[in-house]
Amino acid sequence: MNLKIDYKRIALHLLFWVTIYVVFNAYSVLILGEDLKKIFTLNLYEFPTDILGVYFTLYVLVPFFLLRKRYIQFIAFILVFVLILVFLITIPIEYYVVKGFHNKSPDIDFVEFAKYRGILALVVKLMIIGIAVAIKLTNIWLKNLKKRQKIEKDKYEVELKLKEAELKLLKAQIHPHFLFNTLNNLYGLTLEKSDKAPEVVLKISDLLDYMLYRCNTPKVLLSKEIEHIKNYLELERIRYDDSLKINFKIEGDVDNQKIIPLLLLPFIENSFKHGISKELTNSYINIKIIIKDNKLNFYIANSKTEETNKPVLNVPTGIGLNNVRQRLEIAYAGNYKINIASDKNEYSVKLELNL
Repeated sequence: MNLKIDYKRIALHLLFWVTIYVVFNAYSVLILGEDLKKIFTLNLYEFPTDILGVYFTLYVLVPFFLLRKRYIQFIAFILVFVLILVFLITIPIEYYVVKGFHNKSPDIDFVEFAKYRGILALVVKLMIIGIAVAIKLTNIWLKNLKKRQKIEKDKYEVELKLKEAELKLLKAQIHPHFLFNTLNNLYGLTLEKSDKAPEVVLKISDLLDYMLYRCNTPKVLLSKEIEHIKNYLELERIRYDDSLKINFKIEGDVDNQKIIPLLLLPFIENSFKHGISKELTNSYINIKIIIKDNKLNFYIANSKTEETNKPVLNVPTGIGLNNVRQRLEIAYAGNYKINIASDKNEYSVKLELNL
């Protein structure tokens, strides 16, 4: 059986007792004017009762009464125990020690001696026990605080891993959703036998390269995300030719900001999917991204026809908008505001994000 000796604990206990012994003796000599040899000898005989009182309190009374919030019993037991120590052990021992220092007058009255030294010994022992209990409770509080902090840290790490896993799942859902939309675009151009089909294939290749390989991190540079959006818009411009006006404005510094990848694209996809029709002679999509004071303000509005005059954005049913709402709540809970509006002629989305 291997017993591990805690030398640090032993050293701290020794330091406590040496400090108590020196401080109380120094006080008796320097402040009260007691005889140096007498007081050191007297307290040396009294010291074992101090040790007994402290450790009985710390390892019996504290766990059985104080930590169980039985405060009255705790105080009562301490008082009774200390009184027993003082009047049955300490006072008799001190009486004979003091008599040894008074050889000229050996007949010291025991009752008078007990009254004087009894009150003093009682106060001193309660003070020492009080200091020890305070240290013990502080140590317990620090250990509990450390445990709570570890539990909170472990809980936070688990939640973070779950959020990361959920974000990865949600981002993975974007890939087939986006691919389905872009392939639809390509299919439309091939049906029209458009010469732009090869260019569309190259654009799709660039977009998929970004989505599959270059944004596999929790956050990406906002500048890269905007570049990806521009590529997507170029793809749609090829599809719609001159029948659609796309206005894309950027204000502020986008080079030093980061954002979770593929967050804004579903709103843009939604504008093309639900709001643009070749039947409209003045179709438009207006997009604005403003960066100011570490905040991103994203605004998008698109025209729509009577046929698409449905509350698609107010109650999103597509995977794209459902997905982006969940990702916002996971990655930016409490740090975003979103307003989605729809009237007779226009859909609009306003998103404010603390980066």
